[in-house]
Amino acid sequence: MRSIKYIPPEAKSLAEAFNKNILPVGKVVSLFGQTENTTFTSRDVYNHLRTVIKSLLDVGDAEAVVDYFRKRLIENPSFYYAAQVDEVGRAANLFWIDARSRMAYSPFGDAVPSDTTYKTNKYSMPFAPFTGTDYHHQSITFGFALLGDETKETFTWLFKTWLEAMGGTPPIFILTDQDQAMTIAIATVLPRTRHRYCLWHIKKFFGEKLSHVFFKKSNFKPTVKEVTRFTYTVEDFEKQWQSMLVEFKLTENEWLKDLYDIREKWIPVYNRSSFLPG
Repeated sequence: MRSIKYIPPEAKSLAEAFNKNILPVGKVVSLFGQTENTTFTSRDVYNHLRTVIKSLLDVGDAEAVVDYFRKRLIENPSFYYAAQVDEVGRAANLFWIDARSRMAYSPFGDAVPSDTTYKTNKYSMPFAPFTGTDYHHQSITFGFALLGDETKETFTWLFKTWLEAMGGTPPIFILTDQDQAMTIAIATVLPRTRHRYCLWHIKKFFGEKLSHVFFKKSNFKPTVKEVTRFTYTVEDFEKQWQSMLVEFKLTENEWLKDLYDIREKWIPVYNRSSFLPG
C-alpha cells in the first residue's frame, strides 16, 4: 500500500551503484528479500533512480528541446507540444505531436497501444509513443512523450495532455502493459475507453512465474496458447482454463488466480465483439 511504501537508504545506494556500473537494477528488490512484507518494488527503485538522474538534467538540454518545439510550432501552427516542470522549474515531462499525426488520429484512432518500455536515452527517461494502424496495416504515430517517472500523477498528466491534443476525442480501445499507475490514470482520464492489457507482455512472465511447467518441450506451452488465443466463446475459454489448471496441478497458483480475475483485460475472446485492427 502507498501509505507503507519505503525504500531503505541502503537500497537506494545499491540501486545507484548498480545503475552506475550498468548492472540489472531490477535485482535490487530480490537482494533485500522479496516477500509479501517488502515495502518497495522494482518500479519504486526505478522511480528513485529517475529522480536522481532528473536532478542532473542539463539545463541546456531542456532548453534546446523546448526551443526546437517552438520553432516547429512557428513552421506549422498545428504542431502541438507541452512541458511539465518540477517544483524547482526543471523540465520533468515532455509531450509533442506533429500535424500529420493529429490528422491521422481521426480515421485510425480506434485502438491505440501505449508503451513505456524504451529508455535508451541519456537520462534513461521512459519514452512513451502513442501508435496505431492504418488501412495498409502499417504503424502510424499519434504522439510522443519523454517522462520523468512512471507514477500515477505523471501518467494522468500524459493522458490529459494527449487527449487535449486530440481535440478531446478518446480512443475506443487503449492497449498497455500491466502497469498499475497507468491503469489508474487511464480509468481517471479515459473512463469511456476500453483498457486492455497486451497479451505479449503478460506471456513474457509465464517462464518466470511458472518455470516448472513452462519450458521448451512442455505440453503446457501449446496448451496455454490454445486456451488463451484460440477459444472463440467465453464458455469455451472458462471450461478449457479450468481443465488446464487441473491437468497441470495449478489450481492453487496465486499468479494465475490474479490473471483470471482480470481475464477480460487480456484474453482475446472477451474483446472479439469490438474492432481491433491488427
